[in-house]
Amino acid sequence: MRADSSRWHEVSPSEFDHERAGLAHLRELLPDRAPFHAWTNFEFRDRAGKWYEVDALVLGERRLHLIELKHYRGAITGNAYRWRRRAPALFRIARFCGEPPWWRAG
Repeated sequence: MRADSSRWHEVSPSEFDHERAGLAHLRELLPDRAPFHAWTNFEFRDRAGKWYEVDALVLGERRLHLIELKHYRGAITGNAYRWRRRAPALFRIARFCGEPPWWRAG
């Protein structure tokens, strides 16, 4: 989908670089034809008054997709109720050591 497409609706711009990059990637993957539309970065309030933020809502063929973007590295598994993240070994080691080894001066 083109950035200037009438089917791409940026409700408000993201303040996060990783989120803007993720949304740009999503936009590139979407067809620029009917019935596809996407709305990004909006909030809504439920009946109890609680606010929710939506990264992207995509209207596709016979489906409506609610997309939550995350800035994680590694594999994510889980079900409808719980996610589990397994970071790549290098990042687990770096976190244990306090800093990534390539940041250390020679």
